[in-house]
Amino acid sequence: MPLRPYESLGVALIDQARIQQRAATTIAQGIAEGTFAESLDPDVAARSLVNLISGLQVSGKLGMTRTEGMANVELALNALR
Repeated sequence: MPLRPYESLGVALIDQARIQQRAATTIAQGIAEGTFAESLDPDVAARSLVNLISGLQVSGKLGMTRTEGMANVELALNALR
């Protein structure tokens, strides 16, 4: 039986929450190791990265080049340091 549209959205939101939690854990480890700035809130930074990924997915479908996408990723990673 195929998923109804709202059911597939629920799956996507669960996956997004899982990705965000893993990113927050990784960022917290990076802060502890001195890789990322101590002033970062791991949850806020993870949410920002997940939002960036979502935006890049949309922009990619609208014609953004790989070079443009990578420039956005570099900017985001530099903001963590």
